[in-house]
Amino acid sequence: MPKRKKLTDLYVVGKEITLDDGRGNETTVWLQKLNPVEHETAIRRANGKRAATLQLKRLDSDHPDRQPFASEISELASSRELMLDLLVADKLTKVMEAREAELAAEDEWAEDDYIQSLRDAWEDGLKEKYFSDDRDEESERVLNELKRFNEQLEKRIESERRGFHKEFEEKSDDELFKLAVDKIIDTQADLTWLSEYRRCEIWLGTRDPDDHSVEEFETREEVDGLQKGVFDKLVQEFTSLVVDATEGKDSEEAPNS
Repeated sequence: MPKRKKLTDLYVVGKEITLDDGRGNETTVWLQKLNPVEHETAIRRANGKRAATLQLKRLDSDHPDRQPFASEISELASSRELMLDLLVADKLTKVMEAREAELAAEDEWAEDDYIQSLRDAWEDGLKEKYFSDDRDEESERVLNELKRFNEQLEKRIESERRGFHKEFEEKSDDELFKLAVDKIIDTQADLTWLSEYRRCEIWLGTRDPDDHSVEEFETREEVDGLQKGVFDKLVQEFTSLVVDATEGKDSEEAPNS
């Protein structure tokens, strides 16, 4: 008689994987998507790590903990103009998605899902054809239309670009440098958040292949002791697991009436 499923077993998305070190040593584990409580735990820990990094923005400019980021800016943006470009690009990135969505929603580009169809066609073979000896009129036409869309988008954000430049140009070199360092700290904080979330995902979602209620790792710190190859493989498999679960949900058939 098959073992009765518990309510906590329902809707669990997971898969079994086997890892080996290439020297005949292998082990099998069960990976499963985090439930809401586990997800919240991972989010809280990741938020804590991010907040700790963001605290560096509150320190004095000459504080030793800010110096690695200051050195990075000195290498990336060695002049006032380069610092301006860095800060303006960051501002534009935040408005670009909204302006692109606005343009794509206009009749010319939205009718018959035109802009998305162009992008799909380009990625689905026409890009390769354009850069090969088999370039044809279709690939050129699609590329020209994509360029036309981007040109219209550039015109929309040009005024905002000028506004951001004016905003930053009024600041002193020291002010620009501090803003640029803070920007690098923001980026590092985001990377720290993602890294911690991935580690929590492995910690909470890696289970015994025979008893999925038994966690592979007793503590979050055990994950830090994994070899890079094992860690990278688990991250890859968890990412695939989440993507597969999303695609499966999108492709579910409607129930029969």
